[in-house]
Amino acid sequence: MCSSDLESTGLRDRYLIAEPIKSSTKWKNGSEVQVLTASTKSTRGPHPQTLMMDEIDEMDHEVYSSALSQPQSKHGIPMMLGRLSTNHRFGGVMDEALIKAAENNVPIYRWCIWECLNSCRDLSCTTCKLTAYCPGLAMKEANGYYNIQDFINKLSDLSDQTLRIEWLDDKTSPSDRVYPRYREETHSTMNLPDFNPAQQCFLSIDWGGSNPFSVGVWQLFDIGWVRVDEVYMGNTTNQNLLRECKLKPWWNMVAGGVADPSRPDLIKEWWEEKVRIAQANNAVEQGIEAVRNCLAPIIGHPKFFVNRRCRAWIAEIKSYSEKNGKPVKDNDHAMDETRYFVKWKISAERKGRVYLSGQGVPKDQASEVTNEESKRAHVAGKNQPAWD
Repeated sequence: MCSSDLESTGLRDRYLIAEPIKSSTKWKNGSEVQVLTASTKSTRGPHPQTLMMDEIDEMDHEVYSSALSQPQSKHGIPMMLGRLSTNHRFGGVMDEALIKAAENNVPIYRWCIWECLNSCRDLSCTTCKLTAYCPGLAMKEANGYYNIQDFINKLSDLSDQTLRIEWLDDKTSPSDRVYPRYREETHSTMNLPDFNPAQQCFLSIDWGGSNPFSVGVWQLFDIGWVRVDEVYMGNTTNQNLLRECKLKPWWNMVAGGVADPSRPDLIKEWWEEKVRIAQANNAVEQGIEAVRNCLAPIIGHPKFFVNRRCRAWIAEIKSYSEKNGKPVKDNDHAMDETRYFVKWKISAERKGRVYLSGQGVPKDQASEVTNEESKRAHVAGKNQPAWD
């Protein structure tokens, strides 16, 4: 309720100490409502019982994270935290909030222009410019506040993408998604296994810099491959990435990995840390098709799953889109390294080429095999053929 409402109803003098000002409103029962700027300074001080954050997708991530610590139960009033925003940034603050809310069973309320429009009973469905987007005949009985003709008039100024994101709460239509068969309730269920410290894991890596480095951590379970963890770091270096990975509980169980072949210098740095990294098959279209086949094979269950702790991966796949049949090269770092892994471990094509220890490794398969590895292959397989 705004100041004009309080004044027109005569409730201002009944409930408020004084005229509301821009930064706060004080009530006679001792309550106070404050308006805070979105800065780390203003968000780290107060501890109200209730905090409502608006347009969080526009917030700096540090400001948002700091504000989460504000609400505190006091005087018998339980703490409450509300987060509101248009969800328009791919992998942004709102995406993160939605993922965490789903993990913790926090209620999520969605609405879009269809909940706000007034009735279209005077318009014909056959000629209405909204027909391609309309949810159905229920709009004939709509009783919202937003004039439907105003909305129709905006169609001449809005792109399809802006309309879907800003007005329809739909970041990308399913037909535009590279992986439309991905379903969070199928591929990222709440009961997927976490990292198992008793078994080896494998890595998939996409190099970054100003763009994020993305590292996927994979283990094989009875249900199939599971991405159990990830490291997603932007504005950093390969050495910083290595230091971060060494702190993870899975570091000592890494049995190998695959990475973007465009940076052999960075691959070498991982080899120097005793992590055997192969150069990936970077055929984009073949890799995407392989991932699609693994997500939704015609017969059987998906061939890999993604633990919900891998928030960057989940955010990326939901926004990973294509234009004119080609994937849009944006926010695709986890998608790229997933493609490398699938081609390397899950859907690798075996060409019938084998090598005996010390007898010529096919160049298009293992990027390098050390003498020590050859010895292990010889001992383990008793001089039987060994695959890369």
